[in-house]
Amino acid sequence: MSNDLVTNKILLLFVLEKYEIPITKENIFQMCCIDNTWIPYLFVEQILDELINSKMIICREDRRNQDTKYYEITEDGHTCLMYFYENIFKSTREEIASYIRSQKLNYRIKQELTTKIELTQDRTYNVRCLIKQETHLLCEFKIYNVPTKKKANEIAQLWPSVAPQLYKFYVDIQTNN
Repeated sequence: MSNDLVTNKILLLFVLEKYEIPITKENIFQMCCIDNTWIPYLFVEQILDELINSKMIICREDRRNQDTKYYEITEDGHTCLMYFYENIFKSTREEIASYIRSQKLNYRIKQELTTKIELTQDRTYNVRCLIKQETHLLCEFKIYNVPTKKKANEIAQLWPSVAPQLYKFYVDIQTNN
């Protein structure tokens, strides 16, 4: 096994440990390969598969959407990272920790406030607006018969900014009854 591959596995374990909650593959790619160059894009799939097979991380499917998978470090992964922690340059550890501290909320919003646009038989669109907490669905709003794809996309883009107020309203109604 190449030294680079081992280093990248350790880096991914470190990222998952610092992130602290389950994270989607899309967010792993975004964080580790696109926004930063911690791990080469072409290696991430292989690294995830090998870490799952060695039980260093686990992969869980979203209960409501089998296309969405969440990854998190296991106790074996924590133990492995503890042994190889010093193999990660201190400057890299600090960069990753700092980045995750500053961007964690943005990644959580991307992962927890999602939308699904569905074309209906009558050629309109339904927009499913979801609020998740880690792998659990907390709330779902459905908007039916949106006339155009453009309007459906506008709703999807607005969702992260209006979801917190709608969810607060929903919780307030539940607690007042």
